[in-house]
Amino acid sequence: MVQNLDRLEIGSIVFSDIEILIGQLPKPFSRYQIDGILGGDILKNLTLILNYPEKRLRIEKQIVSC
Repeated sequence: MVQNLDRLEIGSIVFSDIEILIGQLPKPFSRYQIDGILGGDILKNLTLILNYPEKRLRIEKQIVSC
């Protein structure tokens, strides 16, 4: 499922008018750990917390610079 977001902030990085892809989610209040590269920073232990009843997406992160 693809969703549009007006604004997404990860630390000091801000994205405007972006699309995010959400796969099948097994249950409300799910947590997912992902790793990836964003610009010159390596994102470690990025956790997405999805709260369906309140329609919220919370992102917890630790950013380590290269």
